[in-house]
Amino acid sequence: MDIGTTVWPPMPARPQALAASWSSYDHGALRDYLQRAREVGLRQVRFDLRWAEVQPGEQRISVSALDGFHRGLDLAQANGLQVIVSLLSATLGPLLHLPDWSLGIPTQALTTQAVTELLSKPALTILDNASYRREPVRDLYTEPEMRSAQRYLLREVIGNFATHPAIHGWLLAAGWERVR
Repeated sequence: MDIGTTVWPPMPARPQALAASWSSYDHGALRDYLQRAREVGLRQVRFDLRWAEVQPGEQRISVSALDGFHRGLDLAQANGLQVIVSLLSATLGPLLHLPDWSLGIPTQALTTQAVTELLSKPALTILDNASYRREPVRDLYTEPEMRSAQRYLLREVIGNFATHPAIHGWLLAAGWERVR
C-alpha cells in the first residue's frame, strides 16, 4: 500500500503572500519538503491546484499559476515522487474555497421563483482569497456556463500536463458535496 500526503505550496516569507499559491511560493521550502517526504518513504503526494487561483475567470487561466505548478511537478519528479493532481476542488483545507465568479445568482436565473429558491437556502461561508463571503454558490453541476468553465479548465490543465512524468493521476471536484 502506498502512503502519501497533500502538499500545499509553502508561502514566501512576506505578509501579503496568498496561502497555497502556485503563482508565488517558496521554491526552496517546497524542494526541501519533497526531499524529506521521499526520505521518510513516501512515494506519492497530492498537489491541489486551487481552482480560484488557476481559473480567475470563466474562460481565463492563470499562466503564472501553471508555471509555478509545473516547477512543483519538476521538483516532485526530481525526488522520485508520483503526484495526484486535484482539480476543481471546492475546499482549501477545511474551508470552502471557490472562484469568485462561481458565486452569486447568475443574471439568467433572476426570476421570482429562482430567487425565492436560492434565498431559502442558507448561504455558505466561502473564502475568497483573503476575505470571507456569504453567498449562494452557482449550480456547479447543471448550469451551462459553469460546466463550460469546468471543461475549459480541464482541457487547459490536462492538455498541458497529461504527459508530465510525475503525474500519476487526477482527482476531480473534491468537496463539491459540501456546496450542493
